[in-house]
Amino acid sequence: MNSQPHQPKITSEKIRKSIIIYSGLCVLVSSLLVSFVTLVPLVKYLKKTEELNFIEQTTCNSFAIEGYFSKINQIALQTSYKTGIRTKLKDFAAGAIDKDALQKFIEPKLANAIRLSPDLIGIQILNPSGQEIIVKGSPTPKGFFTPDHKNINEQPSLDYLHIEDDLYIVIFTIIYDRDSSKVAYSLCLFSTEPIAKILQQKNTTAHESYATGIARGEKLEILLPTLKNRAQPEDANDFLWVDNVSPNELEKPKGFLSNTTQEKQHNHLTAFNRIAGTDWILFHRIGESTFYTQMYQRVSFVVGTLAGMILLAIFGVFLLLRPLTGRVLIYSSELEELNRDLQQRIQKQQKTEGQLNLVLSETQEARDKIDAILKSVTEGMIVINLENRVVLINQVAEAWLGVTASTAISQPIDMLLPDNAIPKRFFAALQSKVIAPTLEWELQEAATGKIRNVQAHIAPVKNIAGNPTGKTILLRDVTKDRNLDRMKSEFISTAAHELRTPLTTVLGYSELLLNQKEYSELSPDQKNCFLQEINQKAQQLSAIISDLLDLSDLDAGRSLILEKESHDLGALTTQTAAEFQQKPAGHIFSLELPEQPVEIQVDSDKIQQVLKNLISNAIKFSPKGTLISIRGLISGSSFVMTVQDEGIGMEREEIANIFNKFYRVDGSNTAAPGLGLGMSIVQTIIAAHGGEIWVTSEKGKGTTVSFTLPFPDPAA
Repeated sequence: MNSQPHQPKITSEKIRKSIIIYSGLCVLVSSLLVSFVTLVPLVKYLKKTEELNFIEQTTCNSFAIEGYFSKINQIALQTSYKTGIRTKLKDFAAGAIDKDALQKFIEPKLANAIRLSPDLIGIQILNPSGQEIIVKGSPTPKGFFTPDHKNINEQPSLDYLHIEDDLYIVIFTIIYDRDSSKVAYSLCLFSTEPIAKILQQKNTTAHESYATGIARGEKLEILLPTLKNRAQPEDANDFLWVDNVSPNELEKPKGFLSNTTQEKQHNHLTAFNRIAGTDWILFHRIGESTFYTQMYQRVSFVVGTLAGMILLAIFGVFLLLRPLTGRVLIYSSELEELNRDLQQRIQKQQKTEGQLNLVLSETQEARDKIDAILKSVTEGMIVINLENRVVLINQVAEAWLGVTASTAISQPIDMLLPDNAIPKRFFAALQSKVIAPTLEWELQEAATGKIRNVQAHIAPVKNIAGNPTGKTILLRDVTKDRNLDRMKSEFISTAAHELRTPLTTVLGYSELLLNQKEYSELSPDQKNCFLQEINQKAQQLSAIISDLLDLSDLDAGRSLILEKESHDLGALTTQTAAEFQQKPAGHIFSLELPEQPVEIQVDSDKIQQVLKNLISNAIKFSPKGTLISIRGLISGSSFVMTVQDEGIGMEREEIANIFNKFYRVDGSNTAAPGLGLGMSIVQTIIAAHGGEIWVTSEKGKGTTVSFTLPFPDPAA
């Protein structure tokens, strides 16, 4: 009697313990499996990430060296290509001046260049035969340079040399005259101390080092640190890995070097990055233990966290299952049948709900796709059914037609598009079973009243079976295309007129000069007058052709080439304005410029082109006897120039288009001469100098054009 009630209790306890143990084991095994699957790719990912970060760190550090090379290249070019030096070298080559006069002129400029550039320690000027003309500062060894020196045809070319135990950089520059004839060679000798300091600053740990080398052919040579700075035996041994480097490994812009580890105290990893535009390479070496320390710390943290979570999960399973298993075992037999019936009902309901959700999801997805397509289309789009009633309309078409989707849907298309706005052939195309051609007309936007040139493309819509269900009307705004066509046509007509007018004068006067006997003898004054007129018209033709060539360069993507030198903008402006003051144009000129010289690095020819264009525009568009003011002042870090007239002025819309190519304020035949290119070219020249240009104007009261030219940054 006592054993029968005791037996179920023992069995229930065993089952409960088994459930708890098996559950704990399942949690443990699952956790270990998940940990293993997670840790292996995590370690690989962290290792790859650290390696990539190491390479990118090397790349970032190479930018400082690349910047130094760029800086000294710029110094060499600016020193060699000073216009005065080139002119004197050409005169010397032609025998116009002797060597003493040449040295007297050039040596102060070279001395000033060395004084302004601490890294520049020597400059040599050689004639085209390689013979020394002028030397300032430290020279290169005799015989180091010949006209057939390697890479000499590159502009500029960079090489290195050792003088005693020190390393120097030599930049060769061929000095050409304006007619592309070679007049001399320039050799600029630069110190490598800035690069050495950069390498020293980057060495942050005991097992980390930087070095630079050069790879040419099969040879790799470490240049910095130099042998002079590798006097200690342990420092010299740090570069034994160079002998194991394969030249093929250095063909890539950046990466790791293999076979460069050595057993000293630690294994090392070596990354490299090629310095852009040179043969130089930056090497970055670090001990493996230092390199992977951060990764090992992260992995250790993750392992510890996972271990704690596994133990916590096992303990949680034990606490949760112990009280639950007793109740589950007691009620399992009674609930088993109810659970089976309930599961069957749930499965049926889930199946029905799943099918319904799938249909709803597909429907919503299709609707979302259609909405996304309609919103993303930048052109007007309307879809109609076989009864010519609107089915879909996007926001662009709504704005153009002044309707909303709620009012347009299900409406006939002829109600949406009135007859007075759409040609009858458009409605005929909708009724046609053949694909209609592209139709174009002017459409007035309902909201703004803006006139648009609209192209309509009509295409059939078919279902899966290939049967037609409606048509798609795509409305495309071609207003800009038509305006561009119109502006190009006006430009061709204007260019032909502008070229024909001076050319007719040149031909007429030249014919008179060539046939003096036929037209009677001409007096010297008449001949001189005719020649002046021919010269004036020829200059006008040259200006037109120059504008066309500038336009061709800009359209071809070629940037302006500036030959900057230090100029006094006040003197430059006064000189330019004087050319117009001497002409009998009938205008009053007023110049307000600083009394002291304003020296800025500019291309004098280009800036004079800007000033001439602005002053000539002021003359063209203002009556005789009115004032033309030219002002210049220093404002912060820039010099501001202003040209102001009392002419016809412009509307706001004209100001917005003033810098567009081909645009002319007055496009009629009686307008002032010009191709509509001047202000576009002016804007390009000012932008190339780093400045800004803007226009203010009021109709009937005149126009003011202002632009800025920045002063050089003292910190640069």
